[in-house]
Amino acid sequence: MSTRAERIRAAVIAYAAGDAFGVAYEFEPRVGSVPNELLGKNDWPAGGVSDDTLLSLMTIETLNKPGADTAAADFLKRLHEAAPTLRGLGPTTRAALGLPVQPEYAHQVGNTNGGMMRTALLGLAFPIKEERHEWVEASCRATHKANPAVEAALRMADLYAEVLADPSALHLIAASEDFAVGEAGVGLDPLETLNAVLASAGNASTVWRAFERACLLGGDTDTVCALAGALVALAHPDSIKELAWLPQVAWHEIPQLDACIETLVSRNI
Repeated sequence: MSTRAERIRAAVIAYAAGDAFGVAYEFEPRVGSVPNELLGKNDWPAGGVSDDTLLSLMTIETLNKPGADTAAADFLKRLHEAAPTLRGLGPTTRAALGLPVQPEYAHQVGNTNGGMMRTALLGLAFPIKEERHEWVEASCRATHKANPAVEAALRMADLYAEVLADPSALHLIAASEDFAVGEAGVGLDPLETLNAVLASAGNASTVWRAFERACLLGGDTDTVCALAGALVALAHPDSIKELAWLPQVAWHEIPQLDACIETLVSRNI
């Protein structure tokens, strides 16, 4: 039986690995099969992670602040300082930085899946729901202020906390019965993304299965891969060993990973 610390570590590793794996399929034409190998992508460093991992780790780093509001302010400060080095920023985060937003995404600013994406792992730091919600909501609203974005972020963090507390809870989750994606795959809507994560992770017994399902859905595959893979890793941490390509992830890009894992563990144990 893996310890809680080992499961948290597996989840964070699966999150970054899923992000790196999913970028090859992100908003590309949907595919009928997904090989268990890390593929490259034009104009993207081999094995590189996206803003999903970078902003998630940045959010975890704010946990050293004395309260949720000061942590949210610290995140915004860190975000502005790191902006030149971040890849794959979504429209809401770009708007928060004062960067141009693609016209087709302008109407979604404030109500995209980026808040849920970067605050989900906070669910591993706060076993007490009220405290968890305080920190997740404050952090999410720093960039994503629309209520649906915040509600999705709270639910995602709760799922992480629930599966960490009881691995069997993974097999109780499922997407809404009416969940379906169009030809373009999963978009940036937070509720659609949440359902895509549930569809990818529900009843999955391996991290790889969650990755495969997420990429078959198409669309925002790196985000769904990261969130679903980490959720499954909490219940099945040893299954990350099936990812023979794991050493190919550009771990040197995220030297803060181990420190962030320790922060989550120390907060929870």
